[in-house]
Amino acid sequence: MILFSDDLFVRETIHSTIQELKGFTWKIFELIGMKLEEITTRDRQALATFCFGALKMINQSEKYNQPQVHAIAIEVLLHIFKYSEQQAIVFAEELIVSAVNNRAEEMNGIINKGIKGYYQYVERADEDLRCNVIEILERVAI
Repeated sequence: MILFSDDLFVRETIHSTIQELKGFTWKIFELIGMKLEEITTRDRQALATFCFGALKMINQSEKYNQPQVHAIAIEVLLHIFKYSEQQAIVFAEELIVSAVNNRAEEMNGIINKGIKGYYQYVERADEDLRCNVIEILERVAI
């Protein structure tokens, strides 16, 4: 894991966030009945963007600084979505820029759906979450 801070509490909180995002992602794959290895590159990118929306939602309460959000995003892209290190670094930057500057309309729309999806996950609204994810996958397939 990337070392984020010398502060034990901050490191534990970040680790907890990464574990939460893993659980969120595993739930998504369970609900759509697929594994990472079975989806297209486009779908993988869409789901990673969706999960970044969940990170954005979590950050509203945790108040991570920008380098910490960037590091968490890279960890998720590397270890959950199996991006290469270079791909993860570049994609994490794209996600952050898009979220901050409201650029890349399609990407921002998926991030916002991920925010809603995280709320659905927390509320255990599995069918709503499944429909939300399926809608994203159908949108990017067009």
